[in-house]
Amino acid sequence: MQVLLNLGLIVLSLWKLYLDICRFRLGPQDVPSSPALMRLLMLVYFIVGVVLSKLHFELFAAIARTLIDLSVMVILTLFLLWWRGHLGRAVQTISAMAGTGIVVSLIASPVLLALDFVGQDSPIAMIPAIIWFGIFCWSIGVGGHILRHALNVNLIAGVMFSVAYVLITLDILSRIFQTVS
Repeated sequence: MQVLLNLGLIVLSLWKLYLDICRFRLGPQDVPSSPALMRLLMLVYFIVGVVLSKLHFELFAAIARTLIDLSVMVILTLFLLWWRGHLGRAVQTISAMAGTGIVVSLIASPVLLALDFVGQDSPIAMIPAIIWFGIFCWSIGVGGHILRHALNVNLIAGVMFSVAYVLITLDILSRIFQTVS
């Protein structure tokens, strides 16, 4: 019982940490530099991504899309850190990106479910669509906040890198799945 309680406290403290990053109160420098934590967060990010993608795609496509998203996140983060001479921040930055991605995805999931439930053609579909768009913009802002700290740049540059990550991911997904579908 004590082990479960301790595990619960650890999960709760991690949730608070990544939620505080999403609220722009903390940065990637506040994340433990733990390769094991980074790998765990990447696994959870992958699982959450597959589950949410499965709402719209077949299992193989959901897995492939999530792997592409995760790969672009890691590769682009490593490239940017290398380019700026801060490769030593990789574990904390990738952990922050994955951890906040989990938080944002879990917060967005009821909105996405509501959008699916009411249907895109429904007159009330605009409400969850606007909320989802707000969460999407918030997610870009969170990515920009993380990257500005990790790369030691201003917030505008961090947000531009975050937007580039989204656009590169969408471009790769559209190119791969356009030929597959």
